[in-house]
Amino acid sequence: MDSKQYLALKASAGSGKTFALAMRYISLLFNGANPNEILTLTFTKKAALEMNRRILENLISLRTNKNAQTLILELQNYGISNSMIADNIENIYKKFLQANTKITTIDAFLNLILKKFCWYAGVSHRYEIEFEEKNKIYEDLLSSLSPKDFREFLDLCIYQDINAESMLDLLSFLDAKDFDLKNHIPADENEIIRRDRDKEILDIAQEIKNAIIQNEKASDTAKNAIKTDSVKELVKNLKWLKDGQGYRYFKKLDLKQLEPKFETLKDMLKGYYNHREYVMLDKIGKFLKFYKNNKRKHSINSLSFDAITLKVYELLGKNFDSEFFYFRLDDKITHILIDEFQDTSTIQYKILKPIIDEIRSGQGRFGDRSVFFVGDTKQSIYRFRGSNSELFDIASKGEGITQEDLQYNYRSCENIISYVNKCFENVISDYTPQKYPLGKTSEVKGYVKVCEPCENMQESVWENLNYLLQNNISAEDIAILCFSNDDVLDIRDYIKSKNPELEIMTETNIKLLNQNESKIIFHAIDFFKTNLEFHKKCAYKLAGLAYDADMLMPIKKPYQSLQSFILEIMETFKIYGKAAQKILEISCEYESVDDFLESINKKNIDFSMPSAKGLQMMTIHKSKGLEFKYVILCERIKKPNSDRGKFLFDYEGIELKRIFYKQSKREEVDKEYENALQNEKNLQIRESLNTVYVAFTRAREGLIILPKQKKDGDKDKICFGDLEVAPEVIGSPQGTGHSKVKESKITPIFIEQKSFGKQEDFIKEADDYADTNYIDMKFGEALHKALEYELGHRIKEEKISHILNNHYGFFLPVKSFDDIFRRIENLKKNDMFNSIISESLIKSEISYLSNNILSRIDVMVLKEDGKIIVLDYKTGIHNQEEHKKQVKRYLDFVQSRSKNKSQVQAYILYIRDRIDFIPVS
Repeated sequence: MDSKQYLALKASAGSGKTFALAMRYISLLFNGANPNEILTLTFTKKAALEMNRRILENLISLRTNKNAQTLILELQNYGISNSMIADNIENIYKKFLQANTKITTIDAFLNLILKKFCWYAGVSHRYEIEFEEKNKIYEDLLSSLSPKDFREFLDLCIYQDINAESMLDLLSFLDAKDFDLKNHIPADENEIIRRDRDKEILDIAQEIKNAIIQNEKASDTAKNAIKTDSVKELVKNLKWLKDGQGYRYFKKLDLKQLEPKFETLKDMLKGYYNHREYVMLDKIGKFLKFYKNNKRKHSINSLSFDAITLKVYELLGKNFDSEFFYFRLDDKITHILIDEFQDTSTIQYKILKPIIDEIRSGQGRFGDRSVFFVGDTKQSIYRFRGSNSELFDIASKGEGITQEDLQYNYRSCENIISYVNKCFENVISDYTPQKYPLGKTSEVKGYVKVCEPCENMQESVWENLNYLLQNNISAEDIAILCFSNDDVLDIRDYIKSKNPELEIMTETNIKLLNQNESKIIFHAIDFFKTNLEFHKKCAYKLAGLAYDADMLMPIKKPYQSLQSFILEIMETFKIYGKAAQKILEISCEYESVDDFLESINKKNIDFSMPSAKGLQMMTIHKSKGLEFKYVILCERIKKPNSDRGKFLFDYEGIELKRIFYKQSKREEVDKEYENALQNEKNLQIRESLNTVYVAFTRAREGLIILPKQKKDGDKDKICFGDLEVAPEVIGSPQGTGHSKVKESKITPIFIEQKSFGKQEDFIKEADDYADTNYIDMKFGEALHKALEYELGHRIKEEKISHILNNHYGFFLPVKSFDDIFRRIENLKKNDMFNSIISESLIKSEISYLSNNILSRIDVMVLKEDGKIIVLDYKTGIHNQEEHKKQVKRYLDFVQSRSKNKSQVQAYILYIRDRIDFIPVS
């Protein structure tokens, strides 16, 4: 067997894995492989297209002998001589062009399989790939439950201390992972034994407590360490039980005689936790079965990629018959190449494993059958999507598989490579330092800057971005990477406040439904369906028309086709760009407006304008697989969401060993649970370091790191993620750009609004609703929205009522909406209010950024004589001093932008049964 026939290639960031994959593919062609039988799997469409392009370009280079020396040298490693290339390249090139190649994403390959096996899987061959309508599935499930089961479901939610939606999300998660809970439900005692055990637990705990109380050396803290009112109270603190004599308050006591009771109590509490786990897994297993049965009704005509994966796993992963498989597939697979193997999920691997095993089990030379996969466990950052980095190590250690490393980094400059090696070689256990390519020379050595810890991340980003721009680094060559989408948006808004003219590309820029032309079309369709003035005005604004433009909106005629209607909208608003064309193209698949809207809103269609350029901003996870000349890395602005998962999954290799139900303090008495908890923590730490590694290795010429000061016990340390760093500067930026971007002279600006009627998008010094309950908060939001539409958009009351019911009908009773319109009616009759707004220009919901605080003014009234009046609505008089402070900030800001401060006034407007204006000065 050739040493390269079954090969696992470890490919660190920038090491040329795409080149290695492309040349592997070409080497197979020269060894006689049929391109129809080579399966090449990637994880993104972009990677698949890039792979196909690289193979074709390399074949053209070999055919024309232009820039082919590197390719020829690589092929020599596969035993392919110059004469073999010359004699065969023409036929290989033509054969590749004519072949039905299988260079595709793993999702697309699994979809191909299901299409071939649809009748065996019980799905229609015309099913469409769409996002799951989880809300519809959830709604149908709950409505299908009997009153008894529904009551049990609610009791389960209360017992779990989570809302119904979170419980349904949990069922969806378990379903997507294909976990069979019945295999993990521990044995349980009968009810009588359980009640006796709970009593015995408290009796033993009380005996231990009495012994400690009677000990003369026991402190009050020691005497009160054990709570025996109930088992629930007892387990709130079990540190004393785990540590025993070593517990800090028991160290002076001689407790040797109590050690047997300590061990007995541990065993009994372990049984207590097992019982709770039994109850939860049993009950959740019951509703998971309901969920699966209900979901089947939604899987006839549309499937998500997760659902497709599960269907294929059920068909192949559990019962693979190679002859039947290839008969249905119409093509034999004799070679398999897998990119980014560390991103493979356990289920995906179980589907591919029998195909891989079948290839390896047969006889033949390299050109007859082979397996090749490339991966890097250091870049495994998708555990939340089910990837398992251990799969690469498990697969690469299989019998007969050769392992090789790609040692050189062809992406980054010398200084960046050295810095990344220094950071990770002592913190990632299997880290192999990368080398700068032999013989490669470059005047650009690379720039690395680790900043001092910053308190204001947005300001630090702007300073470093501006520094690069001033050093002639083009904005198109710079990427800002963040840990979360919220951080991306916060920093984007801050940069926009500093330079409104700077083009910034974020993920929202590349979605088809987020393009301006798309939004105009959908607002025009919504206007036709609802006749709401709101949609007309939105379409006007997006099209750059005046608010009071008198344009005849398109109305779909009864006989008119959907495509003709959309074309009429495009002609009305003079929008003929690629986004509008794409919408028109997609509409050709549908006959009705409703079907079109329902379907397109489920699709997640990427759409980037070819000419769109500018500063790039994205999360670290989105940046994986990409590279940029200069990278600015931002430590988290906001704390990450805590892990609120209810289950702990303990794996052994690729097999799920056990599912634990998470319970507080369980690790103090259950060693197996403690080990599983520690394993999970270790995996989280490793993935956190992987995420930082991915971030550091995106840079080609410049890397700027913005860390934070973090507390580690009593010691401060400077960290980026979980990696400790030290401030330093290596090298300097070397720009080739020509345009410098200057900071706007006006730092506080009015900003683009993210949502209407909500305060939650704004960073505020005080929370308006800190002392109110949830219903009151929703009532306040609804009132704000109603006033915004009434005063700001002149929308009629019946239309506003419809909008409020859609947004808040789930939270508020009908009488609340009556109360809202009654209060607005009182306000409209108020003499002072009418004197303020008469003969005035009213601006509603004005957002601005000042001193890194995002704020929003409810109403700004511009009088003809130059006076400006700021109004802030409130529904209750509690916290009046905080209200005054808040409105004083609005007043100060508006005065700072006005020529005559004395002409600016501000009022708190309390809208209750009584209308009150409180002046703020």
